[in-house]
Amino acid sequence: MEKTDKLKEMFRKQAEFQTRLGNDAYLYSTPFIKDMILALNCEAMEALQEVPWKEWKRDQKFNTDRFKEEVIDIWHFLINISLAAGLDEDSLFKEFMKKNRKNIKRQREGY
Repeated sequence: MEKTDKLKEMFRKQAEFQTRLGNDAYLYSTPFIKDMILALNCEAMEALQEVPWKEWKRDQKFNTDRFKEEVIDIWHFLINISLAAGLDEDSLFKEFMKKNRKNIKRQREGY
């Protein structure tokens, strides 16, 4: 399976899951988008808790397994948000590349 096929499968599986939950009709709704962004934010904070980010604390461990699990949770909500924005894997790639070029240009020009 090629990389683009893997991303396509991730989008397909997540769309199927939302349909199973009965959320497919709500994908473009403000409450759904708000809930997905809040959930993504919570998962990002949970991921941060697995990283030794407190410089002043000596006894910290990087729980890589838990961190990976939280990153996957982030991906689920990010795909939901992408679907709600009308992005599939192809349009996501196109928009990513467009923004990437813009960011590179900004850095060259001292943004």
